[in-house]
Amino acid sequence: MTGRIRRIAPSDGVGLREVRLGALVADPMAFGSTHASEVDQTDEMWEAWAASAAAGRDQAVFVTETDGRFVGLAGAFRVDGAPSTYHLFTMWMDPRYRKAGHGAALTEAVIAWAAESGGTQLDLWVVAGNTTAQRMYERLGFEFTGASQPLPQQHEVTELEMSRPLHPPDAVGFDRVPAGYIEFAPMTAAEFERYLPDLIETFAADLMRADELSQGDALQRAVTEVTQHLPQGETTPFHHVCTLRGGLEDVPVGAIWFGAVAQQHRTLTFIYDLRVDRRYRGRGFGSAALSELEEWSRLQRHDAITLQVFEHNTGARRLFERGGYVIVDTNSGRLEVEYSLE
Repeated sequence: MTGRIRRIAPSDGVGLREVRLGALVADPMAFGSTHASEVDQTDEMWEAWAASAAAGRDQAVFVTETDGRFVGLAGAFRVDGAPSTYHLFTMWMDPRYRKAGHGAALTEAVIAWAAESGGTQLDLWVVAGNTTAQRMYERLGFEFTGASQPLPQQHEVTELEMSRPLHPPDAVGFDRVPAGYIEFAPMTAAEFERYLPDLIETFAADLMRADELSQGDALQRAVTEVTQHLPQGETTPFHHVCTLRGGLEDVPVGAIWFGAVAQQHRTLTFIYDLRVDRRYRGRGFGSAALSELEEWSRLQRHDAITLQVFEHNTGARRLFERGGYVIVDTNSGRLEVEYSLE
C-alpha cells in the first residue's frame, strides 16, 4: 500500500507506455482515447511524450511508482488560448492500489505543479456515475460547472466538467502539499514512548472539558483507560499503533491507533486516536489516513469504521464529515460517528 509519487523523467518512455496502455485496457470509459489507437504507437512517440512532460510549465505527468513499476499516473496541460487555465487528464490508478490515497495524492501533485506554473484554474472531465472519482475530486476542492459532453469514444456515455481555483504557493490559505502517499508504520518502542504522554495529555484535556473533571481526575482517568486498552503498549495484540508517514519525503506527520471490535453481528474498525502534527495540518494527510484505513478495513472484511468524537472538537468533526462519516449516536458531549463499508 505504499508508493512514491514523482514527476516523470525523460527516460521513462517505456514505463509510461506500460501504465498508459494498462489504463486503457482496465478502464476504457475513463479516457477519450482507446487502447487500439495507441498500442501501435512507436517507441519514439512514448519517449517524446515523456520528455515533453518531464520539464517546463506547459505540460506535466506525475506517476506513482511501486516496486520499480508505475501503478498510476495523472497529468495536466496548459489550455491553448487560456494561459492561466490548466486541464487535468489521463488520471488513473491500478485497481490493486486504489483506496490508499494514491489517486488524491497524484491529483494534489498536479494541483501544486499547476499553481506553481502560474495557473489560476484547473479543469477536468469525469464520467457521470463515477461517484468514487467525483467524491475524491470534491474533497480536493473541485466543483461541478454544469457543463457536460459525450465521451469522445463512446457517445452514449456522458462526461461532467469540474473545476477548482488555483492559488500561488505563497498565497494565504494555500499550504497543501502533494501527499505522495500515507503509510501506517508500526511504532517502535522509542516512538511509542514519545507518543504516549501526548496521547494521555490530550485525552485528559478533552475529559476535563467534556465531563467537567478536575485536572487530576481527568489525568488519572486518561491513564487508566489508555492502560486498559494497551496493557502491552505498542505490541498489544489486536491493536495497531502506528506512525503516519507521508508526503513526497516520507516524513513522520502524525499518528493513528486503531483496532477491530465486535458489535452484535458486525465487525468494526475502531479508531482510538488520529492526529496530524500541527505543522502538517491542512495538507490532506488526515483525509489520506482515512482512505488508507478504509482500504485496510475492506481487506479485513469489516462492516464499518467507527469512533467517538468529542463534540467540542470541531476540527475532527469537520475531517470526518468530509470523509463521509455520519453521526449515529450522541452521549454526554460525545458523538459516535460511523463510515459504512457495505
